[in-house]
Amino acid sequence: MPAQLDMLDMLTPQAPASLAAQMPAPRPGALLIMSCSATKAPDSTTGDFHDLYTGPMWQQVNAAGIDRDRVACVSALYGFMEPDHPAIVQPYERKMDEESAAAICGTSNHVWRLAQCVLAHGSAYVVGGALYRRVAETAERLYPELAGRITYATGTYLEQRKQLGEWLRANA
Repeated sequence: MPAQLDMLDMLTPQAPASLAAQMPAPRPGALLIMSCSATKAPDSTTGDFHDLYTGPMWQQVNAAGIDRDRVACVSALYGFMEPDHPAIVQPYERKMDEESAAAICGTSNHVWRLAQCVLAHGSAYVVGGALYRRVAETAERLYPELAGRITYATGTYLEQRKQLGEWLRANA
Protein backbone atom coordinates (compact mmCIF):
# COMPACT_ATOMS: atom_id res chain seq x y z
CA MET A 1 0.00 0.00 0.00
CA PRO A 2 1.35 3.48 -0.81
CA ALA A 3 2.75 5.19 2.28
CA GLN A 4 0.71 8.35 1.67
CA LEU A 5 -2.55 6.42 2.01
CA ASP A 6 -1.45 5.13 5.42
CA MET A 7 -0.68 8.68 6.58
CA LEU A 8 -4.03 10.07 5.41
CA ASP A 9 -5.97 7.29 7.11
CA MET A 10 -4.69 8.53 10.47
CA LEU A 11 -6.45 11.87 9.87
CA THR A 12 -9.95 10.38 9.81
CA PRO A 13 -11.66 7.92 12.15
CA GLN A 14 -12.39 4.38 11.00
CA ALA A 15 -15.49 3.98 8.87
CA PRO A 16 -18.65 2.84 10.65
CA ALA A 17 -20.78 0.10 9.13
CA SER A 18 -23.55 2.55 8.28
CA LEU A 19 -23.51 6.09 7.00
CA ALA A 20 -26.60 6.91 9.04
CA ALA A 21 -24.52 6.66 12.22
CA GLN A 22 -22.69 9.87 11.32
CA MET A 23 -24.82 11.82 8.86
CA PRO A 24 -22.78 14.73 7.47
CA ALA A 25 -23.95 18.34 7.55
CA PRO A 26 -25.63 19.32 4.26
CA ARG A 27 -23.58 21.28 1.71
CA PRO A 28 -24.98 23.20 -1.25
CA GLY A 29 -24.62 21.91 -4.80
CA ALA A 30 -23.72 18.62 -6.42
CA LEU A 31 -20.20 17.32 -5.82
CA LEU A 32 -17.74 16.87 -8.68
CA ILE A 33 -15.26 14.04 -8.10
CA MET A 34 -12.30 14.31 -10.47
CA SER A 35 -9.46 11.91 -11.11
CA CYS A 36 -5.99 13.25 -10.49
CA SER A 37 -3.91 14.48 -13.42
CA ALA A 38 -0.53 13.44 -14.74
CA THR A 39 0.11 17.12 -15.42
CA LYS A 40 0.91 18.98 -12.23
CA ALA A 41 2.09 22.45 -11.33
CA PRO A 42 5.82 22.04 -10.61
CA ASP A 43 5.84 24.98 -8.22
CA SER A 44 2.61 24.32 -6.35
CA THR A 45 3.27 25.63 -2.86
CA THR A 46 -0.23 26.00 -1.44
CA GLY A 47 -0.61 22.34 -0.60
CA ASP A 48 -4.12 22.46 -2.08
CA PHE A 49 -4.91 19.76 -4.64
CA HIS A 50 -7.07 22.25 -6.56
CA ASP A 51 -3.87 24.10 -7.52
CA LEU A 52 -1.72 21.02 -8.03
CA TYR A 53 -3.48 19.39 -10.98
CA THR A 54 -3.16 21.28 -14.26
CA GLY A 55 -4.27 18.83 -16.96
CA PRO A 56 -6.90 19.79 -19.56
CA MET A 57 -9.88 18.58 -17.51
CA TRP A 58 -8.67 20.44 -14.44
CA GLN A 59 -8.21 23.57 -16.56
CA GLN A 60 -11.79 23.09 -17.72
CA VAL A 61 -13.02 22.84 -14.12
CA ASN A 62 -11.07 25.93 -13.06
CA ALA A 63 -12.28 27.94 -16.08
CA ALA A 64 -15.91 27.05 -15.28
CA GLY A 65 -15.63 28.81 -11.93
CA ILE A 66 -17.21 26.02 -9.89
CA ASP A 67 -16.78 26.57 -6.17
CA ARG A 68 -13.79 24.65 -4.83
CA ASP A 69 -15.91 23.39 -1.97
CA ARG A 70 -17.80 21.29 -4.55
CA VAL A 71 -14.72 19.64 -6.13
CA ALA A 72 -13.16 16.49 -4.69
CA CYS A 73 -10.45 14.27 -6.13
CA VAL A 74 -9.30 10.68 -6.22
CA SER A 75 -5.51 10.59 -6.36
CA ALA A 76 -3.34 7.62 -7.22
CA LEU A 77 -1.05 8.58 -4.33
CA TYR A 78 -3.27 10.34 -1.78
CA GLY A 79 -6.58 8.50 -2.28
CA PHE A 80 -9.89 10.32 -1.88
CA MET A 81 -9.50 14.00 -1.07
CA GLU A 82 -12.53 15.96 0.09
CA PRO A 83 -12.93 19.55 -1.14
CA ASP A 84 -11.46 20.77 2.17
CA HIS A 85 -8.86 18.02 2.41
CA PRO A 86 -6.45 18.75 5.29
CA ALA A 87 -3.24 17.24 3.93
CA ILE A 88 -0.48 19.16 2.20
CA VAL A 89 -0.34 17.82 -1.34
CA GLN A 90 2.88 18.18 -3.28
CA PRO A 91 3.77 17.23 -6.88
CA TYR A 92 4.33 13.52 -7.38
CA GLU A 93 4.69 10.94 -10.13
CA ARG A 94 2.35 7.98 -9.76
CA LYS A 95 -0.29 6.57 -12.04
CA MET A 96 -3.39 4.87 -10.72
CA ASP A 97 -2.85 1.12 -10.84
CA GLU A 98 -4.58 -1.96 -9.45
CA GLU A 99 -2.57 -1.80 -6.20
CA SER A 100 -3.50 1.82 -5.49
CA ALA A 101 -7.15 1.26 -6.41
CA ALA A 102 -7.32 -1.79 -4.15
CA ALA A 103 -5.73 0.12 -1.25
CA ILE A 104 -8.15 3.03 -1.66
CA CYS A 105 -11.18 0.70 -1.94
CA GLY A 106 -10.37 -2.01 0.54
CA THR A 107 -7.80 -1.19 3.18
CA SER A 108 -8.53 2.40 4.07
CA ASN A 109 -11.38 4.75 4.99
CA HIS A 110 -11.34 6.60 1.67
CA VAL A 111 -14.55 4.97 0.39
CA TRP A 112 -16.40 5.90 3.59
CA ARG A 113 -15.15 9.50 3.31
CA LEU A 114 -16.28 9.65 -0.33
CA ALA A 115 -19.71 8.36 0.71
CA GLN A 116 -19.96 10.96 3.48
CA CYS A 117 -19.08 13.71 1.01
CA VAL A 118 -21.65 12.54 -1.54
CA LEU A 119 -24.37 12.46 1.11
CA ALA A 120 -23.44 15.93 2.32
CA HIS A 121 -23.80 17.32 -1.21
CA GLY A 122 -26.80 15.18 -2.11
CA SER A 123 -25.29 13.85 -5.34
CA ALA A 124 -22.01 13.50 -7.20
CA TYR A 125 -20.62 13.36 -10.72
CA VAL A 126 -17.49 11.23 -11.18
CA VAL A 127 -14.96 11.88 -13.96
CA GLY A 128 -12.12 9.44 -14.55
CA GLY A 129 -11.12 6.06 -15.88
CA ALA A 130 -12.19 2.63 -14.65
CA LEU A 131 -9.81 2.49 -11.68
CA TYR A 132 -11.01 5.86 -10.38
CA ARG A 133 -14.62 4.94 -11.03
CA ARG A 134 -14.12 1.78 -8.96
CA VAL A 135 -13.76 3.89 -5.81
CA ALA A 136 -17.24 5.42 -6.20
CA GLU A 137 -18.74 2.11 -7.30
CA THR A 138 -17.32 0.49 -4.17
CA ALA A 139 -19.01 3.19 -2.08
CA GLU A 140 -22.32 2.49 -3.82
CA ARG A 141 -22.00 -1.24 -3.08
CA LEU A 142 -21.10 -0.72 0.57
CA TYR A 143 -23.57 2.05 1.36
CA PRO A 144 -27.08 1.58 -0.03
CA GLU A 145 -27.88 5.16 1.03
CA LEU A 146 -25.97 6.26 -2.08
CA ALA A 147 -28.35 4.54 -4.53
CA GLY A 148 -29.14 6.91 -7.39
CA ARG A 149 -26.90 9.71 -6.06
CA ILE A 150 -23.76 9.11 -8.17
CA THR A 151 -23.50 9.50 -11.93
CA TYR A 152 -20.45 8.97 -14.11
CA ALA A 153 -18.77 10.39 -17.17
CA THR A 154 -18.25 7.49 -19.57
CA GLY A 155 -16.38 6.61 -22.72
CA THR A 156 -13.05 7.83 -24.04
CA TYR A 157 -11.05 10.68 -22.56
CA LEU A 158 -12.45 13.10 -25.15
CA GLU A 159 -16.00 11.89 -24.55
CA GLN A 160 -15.53 12.39 -20.81
CA ARG A 161 -14.16 15.90 -21.40
CA LYS A 162 -17.27 16.75 -23.42
CA GLN A 163 -19.55 15.31 -20.73
CA LEU A 164 -17.65 17.21 -18.05
CA GLY A 165 -18.18 20.45 -19.98
CA GLU A 166 -21.92 19.75 -20.20
CA TRP A 167 -22.08 18.97 -16.48
CA LEU A 168 -20.15 22.13 -15.59
CA ARG A 169 -22.43 24.31 -17.74
CA ALA A 170 -25.47 22.84 -15.98
CA ASN A 171 -24.03 22.87 -12.44
CA ALA A 172 -21.34 25.54 -12.01
